[in-house]
Amino acid sequence: MSHQNVEIVRQVWKAFNDLGIQEDVAGVLAEFFDPEIEWHDTPSLPGAGVYRGHEALQGHIEDYLDAWADSRFEIEEIRSVGDRVLTRGRYVGVGRQSGVRLEDNLVLGVYDLRRGRVLRVRQFVDEGNALTAAEAPG
Repeated sequence: MSHQNVEIVRQVWKAFNDLGIQEDVAGVLAEFFDPEIEWHDTPSLPGAGVYRGHEALQGHIEDYLDAWADSRFEIEEIRSVGDRVLTRGRYVGVGRQSGVRLEDNLVLGVYDLRRGRVLRVRQFVDEGNALTAAEAPG
């Protein structure tokens, strides 16, 4: 199960990174995310918050894509921690209006899956906090 979960999260980020081309946010959500998805952004990201359900997360992703050109998440490490998945990577992109480069921002994600779909994502900037969350019971 843990290897399968890692592959699902890897596919999620490939789909998100391809969104600049295909612009099908709803399709990505329907394919990979549980309808009860709960997405917790890192507090340091613009527009950060907690988004619950496909509709809320879709709006957040579309706002992000509107703000950042050439945006993607570059995974540096991905592994299982029990049934959870832990990613370590960076968001990159260029502000559409400001021209500012989004870089140098370590983001760790802890993913809970249910029936092969992402149920909860919690993002962190501190590796210790991410690992503690990944290892915590249920």
